[in-house]
Amino acid sequence: MGNMMLAAGYQSYVGVFTFDYRKDLLKKWMNLCREKKIPFDPKFDIETILGSPVKIRDWKIKGLPADSLSIENGIICMSAERWPLLIDPQG
Repeated sequence: MGNMMLAAGYQSYVGVFTFDYRKDLLKKWMNLCREKKIPFDPKFDIETILGSPVKIRDWKIKGLPADSLSIENGIICMSAERWPLLIDPQG
């Protein structure tokens, strides 16, 4: 249950933040899950939960940079119901 809650929050809210701030925010959310005794995988990773290795490999072949921020942005874009707002890792 905690993994899906973290993934939903990550997908919905972190797109506008830098990579470092995203990681800090995720750590805070994980600490809140621990405090509230909500079970989650301590090795939680958005690429593992919402990403598909085949799609990620295809994105890299098509020119997406291989850094984690770019991959996370791709996952957020592809799993968002509405228009995502993201940080451009090239800027």
